[in-house]
Amino acid sequence: MTNIKLPDKLMLIQNSFSTILLDAIQFYPQESRRHKAESHGLLFGNIQKGFSECNYVFPVGNVASRKADEITNNPKVDEAIQNAKHLLFTSRCFGTYHSHPNTSSFEGWAGPSNADVLYSKGVKLPYMIIIAISRNALFEKKLSIECHSCDRKEYHYEKKSGGHDSPREITIEGVTAYIEGRFKKYKFEMRAYKYEDNCLRDIILTSSETEMLIELIRNDIVIEDLTSEMTYGLRKIEYNFRVLSMEDSKNGQKAKQNLQYHINKIKGVKGEAKWSWKREQD
Repeated sequence: MTNIKLPDKLMLIQNSFSTILLDAIQFYPQESRRHKAESHGLLFGNIQKGFSECNYVFPVGNVASRKADEITNNPKVDEAIQNAKHLLFTSRCFGTYHSHPNTSSFEGWAGPSNADVLYSKGVKLPYMIIIAISRNALFEKKLSIECHSCDRKEYHYEKKSGGHDSPREITIEGVTAYIEGRFKKYKFEMRAYKYEDNCLRDIILTSSETEMLIELIRNDIVIEDLTSEMTYGLRKIEYNFRVLSMEDSKNGQKAKQNLQYHINKIKGVKGEAKWSWKREQD
């Protein structure tokens, strides 16, 4: 799979985004002296027209160990990949994710470390997602999510630097997109990368699940208050955001109507939802 030219855009669908976030929270160290503990998992999906779609995430725990110039993979990773080849015929393992737990946020905290670049070369899977996370709020806050864009970079391994040091960065043509937000006492930033030509490169990260969550927040819909009967509507909302993300989709208008219908149904009102998605003006 590494010989195939893969898209520079990765979309997290279904529950992929929330699984990565919850796994990072689960592994977040309870003691400050253990802040090097990281979540770790596998990304499964397929290549679509113009983007790769991650439809399944499998947490596998930490890598076994990290040194300045060496990473020992968790044996569970290789075992999970081999087992998946026998069970998952509709998705392929094409990447990994892990967390960067910190006491506070800072510029570049979701960027790859020198060891991350080396790890990408050894694991031989093209995609990598890094979720930087901190816990420093005094009080729990409501879920908030934002999507941003910035200049694109590539990251090269530096042999003379340590594993936790920054790799050599080069600004390249194009822009990248990433996701950040807050959940309870945690702040997070999630970015995606692709390994090619012996370096990691920024790629666009999107998520139909985050678009759904943002729309629920804008319409004052509290997820905890939803009944099990409303789950079907949530699945339809997430699916229609997938449809709208396709550049050449012929069903865009129908998808917008379906979104309004299911949001209104969840709210139990007959009027129009607070439609505010950015593609409405296109």
